[in-house]
Amino acid sequence: MGAAEAAALRLAELVVPGPELDAAVGDLVAALLAVEPAVARATKELLQQAPGRTLEQQSAAERRTQAALQRLRLGV
Repeated sequence: MGAAEAAALRLAELVVPGPELDAAVGDLVAALLAVEPAVARATKELLQQAPGRTLEQQSAAERRTQAALQRLRLGV
């Protein structure tokens, strides 16, 4: 399977020409490292719990998590 087909089937999120691969990987790594650990943990937890929740429950959980992260960031 080629890159274009993988992208069309949504098996690949990003397809870049070979010479641009190192830069694309560098960009992805930088983006991942820029996320605060507490935010990454909270996002992972929300994603893991989402399948067992209704939309309303998930939205409420996200609001609670956002408020908690803001309090943590502000030291409140």
